[in-house]
Amino acid sequence: MLLTTQSISDARDCRQGMRLPAALGIVLLAHTNFDSPFVVGSHHLRRILGATPGIQLLAIEPFSGWRVPRKGSERGLLRPKLWLPLRASAPALRERILAVNSQLLRFSLRQVVRDFPAARCVILDNPYSVDVALWLQTQGFRLITRVTDWMPGQIPSPDRETNFRMLRRALAAADRIIVTSRPLARYVQLLSGKQAHVITNGVDDRLLTQAVKPGPTKANRVIYYGAFDKRIDALALREVARTLPEMHFDIFTPSAIAHQAESWSNNVHFCPPVAYDALASVLGHYAFALLPFSNLASNHSRFPMKLFELLGCGVQVVAPPLGSLVACGPVPGLHLSPGFGSGPLALTLRGAQNEWLQAGLGTRADLQGAMRARARSEGWESKVAQILDLCRFPS
Repeated sequence: MLLTTQSISDARDCRQGMRLPAALGIVLLAHTNFDSPFVVGSHHLRRILGATPGIQLLAIEPFSGWRVPRKGSERGLLRPKLWLPLRASAPALRERILAVNSQLLRFSLRQVVRDFPAARCVILDNPYSVDVALWLQTQGFRLITRVTDWMPGQIPSPDRETNFRMLRRALAAADRIIVTSRPLARYVQLLSGKQAHVITNGVDDRLLTQAVKPGPTKANRVIYYGAFDKRIDALALREVARTLPEMHFDIFTPSAIAHQAESWSNNVHFCPPVAYDALASVLGHYAFALLPFSNLASNHSRFPMKLFELLGCGVQVVAPPLGSLVACGPVPGLHLSPGFGSGPLALTLRGAQNEWLQAGLGTRADLQGAMRARARSEGWESKVAQILDLCRFPS
């Protein structure tokens, strides 16, 4: 029987503290370390799959340099004693280091996977772990390659050649492919000749239950939270703030750019990163968020993790016309600017704010209700149910 969102939830409610004999074994090769300040799709997959009856889950963190295992290792999580550091700039040497890391990991995995049920699959969230995934295929695992938030070969980063080659191998060997946006599905089709299943990033159901507005929001305060790197158009954000001096922009980020605040106007405020458990209470004070993505080819395939988090907490989103967002069609509370850069973003933000200020209480309540309803329909529970359907496809 294929698990659905409801069956996952019902089984968890009825069997608290009990675990059924595992009918499906899953190895999750994660995208981001589980102690990272950024909560991403791998983290949600691990949390939900690990609590789903009938699933035996082993989650493995990505290769990320020297790593010392914590005391009291968590159940279902493998942190090998040693990764070789990935500091080589030459792609060939970098790929050799990754291959050695994979060989080291196989020694840890060989005994563990013997105890897995006959129905087994590996979810590859990080192309760097492709050698591990391919070896698991030889151990009877079906390979689910999940392509998340970039188009390899188009990212301006030193390791893009490595990313590109390893992803091509992962796609060629995949039994099923999952992507988080329609532009990525088209890219996968061109790259591999295979069809991909679009399952966008979702929202944590726990976050939605905490998303109660503490009181009136201030429409003149705008939030951005998360990484602040080349994916974000810092120049556009700076000019939007100067164009709209009556608004205040609160940037919650661990980025070092926070130490360069003297080059920003006085209405831009850099704040420490938001702990995920406190996110709903922080978002409750805002009516608007700005996602000032750069006009990079890789960004157009990226489906923002923050979109349904923000909408589910009653925060309207202003963003440039990323291909991934345009492909969604109309979304309540999502305002796409007519173009990239500070001018279109400032115009769209000011228009959305004026419309909100002029709306009556009933209109505001209807809009926020529609935003929350859309977010609830995009919960990670339903995303995991779709992924499980793919893991259980017939032989």
